[in-house]
Amino acid sequence: MAKKPPHKRKLNDFGCRTAGFIKLDHGLLKSDAWQHLSPDATTVLLDLWSRHNGLNNGTIGYAQRAAHECLCRAYGRQVSRRRATAALQEIQDKGFAVVTKDSTFTLKTKLAREWRLTAEKVGDNSPTRDFKHWKIQNTGTERVPHGHREGACNDKPTTQNRHDRHRGGACNGPDR
Repeated sequence: MAKKPPHKRKLNDFGCRTAGFIKLDHGLLKSDAWQHLSPDATTVLLDLWSRHNGLNNGTIGYAQRAAHECLCRAYGRQVSRRRATAALQEIQDKGFAVVTKDSTFTLKTKLAREWRLTAEKVGDNSPTRDFKHWKIQNTGTERVPHGHREGACNDKPTTQNRHDRHRGGACNGPDR
């Protein structure tokens, strides 16, 4: 009985397999930036990431129109273009992707923005993982613990634990 020839996988123009996957490691999934990413931004980020083939990080072409089409497919109905723009801005603000080349739209050229994913390496350079540095901003909508209003703490925090600061420790605000 003759042996079957080894299965050859299809390769794209860059020499990579066409069917791939997106690696979401635990460091990314447990980061504050990922935990606070909106559903629209998550959908657009995964669509942007799906265009990464292992070699094109830093030159991933992704336009606002592609983000809009992605959200329309995800919701199964027409959505506002502003939602796509807001999702792309949130992805940038939280450090998941960086624009490496801005878009141009003139009569002669119509080029989409080019993106770099910060969780993936670029050539021989290590990933920057900018999303690890994103911190939650207190916008006034979140609950502020009692005694932590503006001007309540005059001293810098000491080595006391968080409960001792409110029992006559470093924080002697007007309520105490």
